[in-house]
Amino acid sequence: MKHVKKIHNASERHRAYAKIHNASTRQDGANVQGYTVWSLMDNMEWSSGYTVKYGLYQVNFTDPNRTRTPKASASWYTNVIAQRSISTC
Repeated sequence: MKHVKKIHNASERHRAYAKIHNASTRQDGANVQGYTVWSLMDNMEWSSGYTVKYGLYQVNFTDPNRTRTPKASASWYTNVIAQRSISTC
């Protein structure tokens, strides 16, 4: 991902990674059978604790019920799955 500038918006980061991944697999002729994101929900990262938010769903760690709220990236990934395509999302 060296070609992707630092992107703070998770949806844009997912799109940028998927676009580069899609282009490189087409160029190299790789037979890609699937795609998934790093984490469906925010979680604890060993080096950063609960400060980084990689998930498609935001988790409220101060709420005893751990309320989960979908981020824009969850909507993007829903479209990827529904369309069975990264190139159109």
